[in-house]
Amino acid sequence: MPQSANQPPPSMVADSGKVAPRRNGPVIEKIGVPGERVDIRQHMEQDMTVVFDFYADWCGPCRQLTPKLEALARKYPDKIAVKKIDIVRWNTPVAQQFGISSIPYLEVYDASGKKIRNGNGFTVLQYVEKMASGW
Repeated sequence: MPQSANQPPPSMVADSGKVAPRRNGPVIEKIGVPGERVDIRQHMEQDMTVVFDFYADWCGPCRQLTPKLEALARKYPDKIAVKKIDIVRWNTPVAQQFGISSIPYLEVYDASGKKIRNGNGFTVLQYVEKMASGW
């Protein structure tokens, strides 16, 4: 079966509960099937803070947040990975799975895989920027 453009190669996808091997350069990628449930544990990155960005193409604020997240991942390519998850609509399985009632919505996991922050995209982005500025 051909590899989807939105999916990392099989060698980069971790087994459940494990992190993917380190990559060179910034990690900014769309994960999962739009609107479907996703196991974010399979998308952690070794020794990196991972920001999961829940968005929809029709969301104006999401489109404003995207370049800021991508700039942060490029500024700290060895520290921050951005994984984008398209909720598509409010009633989709992934939106229900994470209890998302507004977007942009971010979840941030530290290098050990522990959730350290979640909530409104712009508020959480400020937290990540402040955290990163201390590196």
